[in-house]
Amino acid sequence: MNSNMLLLDSGGQYECGTTDVTRTFHFGHLATTNSSYTPSSDYQTIRNCYTNVLRGHIALTTLLFPTNTPGCAMDILARQYLWADCRDYGHGTGHGVGAGLNVHEGPQGISKKMGGGLNTEYIREGMILSNEPGFYEDGRFGIRIENLLVVCKIDPMSEGNEGGTNSVDFFRF
Repeated sequence: MNSNMLLLDSGGQYECGTTDVTRTFHFGHLATTNSSYTPSSDYQTIRNCYTNVLRGHIALTTLLFPTNTPGCAMDILARQYLWADCRDYGHGTGHGVGAGLNVHEGPQGISKKMGGGLNTEYIREGMILSNEPGFYEDGRFGIRIENLLVVCKIDPMSEGNEGGTNSVDFFRF
């Protein structure tokens, strides 16, 4: 077990809505100016995993997507960097967030699992979803970065794109 790491999953329910956030903290040597310092292989592994989780988190957060895109089509963006390193996580990348009933509320979600009506809901304007890729090595360490995202319709021209004569609306988080 890595006693220098803490994964904190927190949130709350308020009259105005619900929060859900996760952060990973490391309380060890992250960098040094001492040229004789050689990071351990554990440190390199943890750093690499954290970087890949963060890259996936950013990829999903910055996604522009068209109308009628289901969450299962977005999931690979968050996993791609871990997959390139032959790693994965066993939970969904995101879930719908309720406003007073349940933190985990559907029907929307972002996950590689699908079928039987699971994870096939189109992501629509106004939906709130979590973005929480992670990586866990049993008995050693866990990493997860979670923020909440709100789906907003965009004007392609304001995004620096030509937009063309596209009859499909586009959205971003």
